[in-house]
Parts: sequence; C-alpha cells; structure tokens
Amino acid sequence: MFLDQIIQPDSSFFKSWDEIRCTTPNKKGPVPLWYKHMIDQYTINPNTLRLNFDLPGLPQQLLRLNRPKKNFTSPNQTLYPCNTWTYFWSPVIKDIVYGKILSKDNHSPSSPMMIMEHWVPTTINTSNNQDNEHMPKSRDNILQQCEGCNLHYPYYLADLRPKCIILQALDKSLDLKIKPKSTLHNNRDVLRTRKSQQRPLCQTTKSHHTLRTLAYNDYLRIHQLLNSDIISTINTDTMDSQIESFQYPLSFLHFYFLLSYETKQYLYQFYNVLLNFPFDQVIDIYTDGSCHFDQHQEVTMGLGWHVTRPVTPIPISFLGAYKHFPSSTKAEAYAICTALLICPPHTTINIYTDSQCCINTFHNITQRLVIPRRQLKIPNHHIWFVIMKIIKDNSLTVNLHKVKAHSDNEHNDKADTLAKTGHTSSHLILLDKHHIPTNIHIVWDQHHDNITIDHNIRHIARDIGNRQKFYAWLDYKTNADLKTASFNQIIDWPCTEKFFNFNPDDRPTSHKLTKFRAWQRKSINNLVPTMDIMSLRYPNLFRDVLNCWSCRLHPETNTSLWLCPINLEVLRPHIVKYTQDLQQYIRQTCDHGDFLLTQEINNNAIFKFFLTPIGSIAPPDVASPFLLTCRQIITHDFSTLFKGKYKNKKTLHLTILHKFYELTQLIKRVIWKPRNDSFKKWKTVHQVKKHTYRQYRQRHKRTSSPDEAQLYTADADHESQRRRTRADNFNTRHFYQTASFRSLQDHSVAFIYA
Repeated sequence: MFLDQIIQPDSSFFKSWDEIRCTTPNKKGPVPLWYKHMIDQYTINPNTLRLNFDLPGLPQQLLRLNRPKKNFTSPNQTLYPCNTWTYFWSPVIKDIVYGKILSKDNHSPSSPMMIMEHWVPTTINTSNNQDNEHMPKSRDNILQQCEGCNLHYPYYLADLRPKCIILQALDKSLDLKIKPKSTLHNNRDVLRTRKSQQRPLCQTTKSHHTLRTLAYNDYLRIHQLLNSDIISTINTDTMDSQIESFQYPLSFLHFYFLLSYETKQYLYQFYNVLLNFPFDQVIDIYTDGSCHFDQHQEVTMGLGWHVTRPVTPIPISFLGAYKHFPSSTKAEAYAICTALLICPPHTTINIYTDSQCCINTFHNITQRLVIPRRQLKIPNHHIWFVIMKIIKDNSLTVNLHKVKAHSDNEHNDKADTLAKTGHTSSHLILLDKHHIPTNIHIVWDQHHDNITIDHNIRHIARDIGNRQKFYAWLDYKTNADLKTASFNQIIDWPCTEKFFNFNPDDRPTSHKLTKFRAWQRKSINNLVPTMDIMSLRYPNLFRDVLNCWSCRLHPETNTSLWLCPINLEVLRPHIVKYTQDLQQYIRQTCDHGDFLLTQEINNNAIFKFFLTPIGSIAPPDVASPFLLTCRQIITHDFSTLFKGKYKNKKTLHLTILHKFYELTQLIKRVIWKPRNDSFKKWKTVHQVKKHTYRQYRQRHKRTSSPDEAQLYTADADHESQRRRTRADNFNTRHFYQTASFRSLQDHSVAFIYA
C-alpha cells in the first residue's frame, strides 16, 4: 500500500481502518495484524492515532506534467475553451477532482482562474466480475456529471445547466486527456448504463489510480510538502541542476526558516566564527525591528542585530526583511530568533532590546504555565514557538534586557540603523510552516497566498469580516466621493474609526451621546434631513420649499448646506477664533515645540479659505477636506497638525478627538442650528407638526389609486431586480479583488487599496 493510503494528508495521524477500507474495496474481514502492530508501536495514543515521530521527507519523484494552457492575449480576458478537461487534488474531500473547463480568465494576473463542471467516477455494473479482477491501474476510468456536492461554487450564473460548478486556479490543476466517444461504443456495460441513467459519459486515457497519484504528488509539491525545490513540467525550459552540497551541523537550526542559499551561508559563517572562537561562553547581542507602512508600496518589516561580545576578527551583524501581518513587535521577535540561530550550543546569550512587549511575551512563555489554547492567542506565537524550540534543542540560556530607545546608546542606535536598512534587504526571512513546533496551522489562502496566520484567529476573522463590510459600505453609490478621497489618501480612517467610538460625555450612556451618534451616522451617510430628502419622503408637504434657507438661490442638499456662500461667510469669524485657540492649546500642551505651527495652520486645506482675505481664494468644493470634516470624517490635513508634537500615543489620539469634536460642533452650531430654526418657524406657520408626517403617510397609503399602486409595485420590482444584479456584480468583483495582506493590519486602508 502507498503511504498516503494509511496516513492522513497532514502526515501527523494514521487513518482509521474504516477509512482505509472505504478507499480500498478489496479490504474485507477483520483488522489485519500489521495495522494493529503499527498502531501499537507508532502512535502516542491509539484512540487519537497521533504519530509519535516526525515523518522524513516523502520520496521525491520527477514529474513531467501538463497544465491547462492559458492562451491569454490581453489582461482581464475571459476564454471559453472547447472540450478541455482538467483534474487536481482537493484537500477538502482528500481525493482527486475531475472537471470540464467552461471558462478561464486572467482578472487576477498572479493567479488565473477557471470555472469547471464537476465530473465524478462512475461504477459500471457489469454482469461478471472481470473488471473487479483487474489491477487498479488497468481498470477503465469512466466519468459522469456530478449531481451536486460541497465543492459547488454558488456564484456562477452564466449557465444553469451544470449542477456542480468548481472555481479553481489554473496553476494548481493538471491537463486531462479524454478518449474519443467512439471507444465507449465498444463497451456494452457503458452503453447499458448510459441508456438507463440518461447521462453523458466519458473515459480518461489513464486509470483513476494513476491520475490520483499524480494529482496528490502535484498537490504536495505545490504546497511544499515534499523535500523538493523544483517541479519539472513540460512547460519548464531549464532546470537548475545545482544542488546544495554543503552540509550544515545539526545544531545550526536553519530548517525552521525558508532561507535562500546566500542567507544560509551568511548566517552559517557567523555561526562557524562563534563556534571556533575562544570566549567565555557569553554572547551579547543588540537587536531591533522596524515596521514601514507605505500605502503605495508593499508593507515590509526590517530586522537587524549585531554582536558586541565577544569581539571577533570579523564583525558580526545582520539585517533582513519579513512581510505578512506587519508590526514592530513581530519584527523585533524575528530579530531575536535569527540572532539565536548563530549561537553555538550550551552558551549564555544576553539580548538587549528596546521592546518591552517582547520581554513580557518571552517571560510569559518561559516562566508561566501557558496551556496550548492560550498560547495560540499570543500575537506572533509561531515565531515564539520557534524561539523556544531553538533554546531547548541547543541548551541555550537566554536573558532579555530592556534598553531605552533613542537614548544615545551606541549599540542600540546601530541595531536601529540595521533594522531600518533591512526593509530593502535581499535576506528575506520566512518561517517554514511544516517545521513549526505546533500541530495547528491556520492558513490564509484566499488568493493562493498560502500565508500562515499567527494571531488570535477570532480577532483575525472579526477583522476580515469588518473590512469586507466596510468595503461593501464604501461601494455604495452615495459614498463614491468617500471612495475617491480614500484612494487619494485624504481620509485618516484610523482616527475616524476612533471618533465614531468617541464619547464626549463622562457617562457611558446619555441622551446627549445618543443624539451625537445619530448625527454622526446621518452626516457620514449624507442623510441629514435637508429639503431634498424631506421632499423625497413627503413630496406634497415640501413641494414649494426646496431652496436653501440661507441664500434661497439653490436647492438644499447635504452638500450645498455646508458649501453655501452665505453659511461660509457666517462661519468665517468662528473658524478664525477656533484656529487661534487651537494654536495656543497645542503650544501649551505639546511635548515637542514647533515654530512652524502658525504656518501649518494657515496653509491647512481645512482652514485656508477662512484665514485668507475675502475673495482671494476659491471657496471649498465637493472634493475639499472641509466638506469631509462637516461629514464627521477626520482627514490627514487635520491629524497632521498634532502628529509629532506628543510623545504619548494615547494623549495624541485624545487631543485629536477632542479638538475635532469641538470643530464639528462649532460648524453644526453655526450652520445647522440657524437653518433648523428657520425651518421650524416655517412649519409653525404652515401647521406642520410631528403627527402631520404620520397622518400624511397613512392618508397617502389609503388614498393611492390602483394605477399608482400598480406603478409602485412595478418600481419595487425594478428596484429589487437592480439590487440583486448589483449584489451579484459585487460578489464577482469582490472575489477577484486582490486584497493585499497588509490590509488586515493597516486599519486606514481596509480593502480599498486591493
């Protein structure tokens, strides 16, 4: 039997005998002795079937396989091939999947996709048992259409005839050859089955057993489960024949990482220097990490360290880079881990770092009894598992010491410089998830990134859901200007998110807070009850009062309300007074003085119109940060006035939120309150009260004519159809949206920069 027939695909558990018997129909009778012997000798617990050893590398096979041709001539192209078949290994059902390709596209250039109709092997009922006597490799592989299974992709609407549709990447599937239909006429059993079931059938050129073996081996190589760095296919022009011949000692634990040959040689050189250099078995290392956020580039982390003791003839220092789930704490942890790689066994290491979070995490894992369930809630737990494994295997004694950051410490400043330079380093440090000392791996594979998640999975799932909902909200037609402003880097979404959780009152619940929350939601969604919205809801009541209450020159909308020239001139002296108070407040409370503060405020896009003489500058327009401010959105123009002037991040955020609250309330008090007072006076004169709205809705509903009711029904059906079409378009577009993984950590961009 093959190894994959008795061991689960994760290579950690035996299959139960019932699972083996289901996959091999000829296995009947009691449980064989060889299986009982393996369960008794090679499992930790016979009930769980967990292996008590790590499997060595699976045998490497040189596969020469064809993949479906792409044939794309332009980007965003969709092709509809004729009679093209494919197959691949599915980890969901742990078996091979056959299919007929219906369409293929390259909307995602890094990973072209295909839509295929699912076909499954069929069992031909023969009058004799001649077919059962054949070896698996010599049996005919007859396929029929699948009636539906859990692999079905529900968002395909182009053709409703196929009952089971599968979405798969072209680069992860193999080309399947089908015999001509004429060969089926020679098989009486096939003809009898086709007539009885009224289904189309087809036969593959190779047996099911052979195709299954090829698909499984291809799956292992794609996911790097075999000890092979190359895959040979027909489309491969050249093959790297240079095999790494350098043998490293067992104490050099480089296999926990996916490192290039140059990086391994570079680190092993330092390891060899310390191993052969006479010293007192004490090593001092200064480490540092750096996280660089740039919305226009891929987010990376830099790490760096250098050895200060012992003093070797060759200076020992290293810088590298890492990506995925960026944070400064993770970069610091990777710096510590790579520094431990070069330390010989049975040595004492003193690591000096400016990250108190890393020191606390190290003490929590090493000195406290942390159960596995709590370990998986520790941020960056995979790298900490590797750190603990290196310390245990090499019998190291590690002590972490806190160094104050930016304190003119020569060694710490050098480590900081190395970490910042590491963003562009060619030494990319990646963990090999197959050597992580834990049995639980949660992989992010939405766009075939195959990235291991090392954070609290509940938080990750929540963040992904929140980002998807946020993108759906931003995709509304009424929020087109917000989407444009987001792409233009105008909105500070992290501060805006905090502002929508900001409580200006001391009490956790109050009527004031309720009104403030309602105003926030109305403002950001352009639902402030201006005359255009009121006339839309009650057309007969407000048919003649559609213009602005201040200038009476143009219709009042959520946009024109804040950009009305009369309202802007009324607001001008109040903004001047606010900027003067703001400048005085910052100078009194900031930790770092700024002599250019006055110039920054005068040139700020929010205040510039109000601080210049009348008529010297154009008033704000629909794309100005002032309008976003009126809609309760914090822009970078406002937040940059405070950043860099406060040491404490909490103090910085509270200052921004309090001052922005004062500004928005000032605008509301100066513009909205007088307008609302004028509207209330008009309602008093025309006797429009609260019960008037209710009576209007009831009377309008009762007195509607049959023609109007029919028209309303038609409009409702049209609106329902439009929403369904829009939802389908959104689902299709959202699937092909290539979401950068940094979006999960950078709350300011969500999925909008995908």
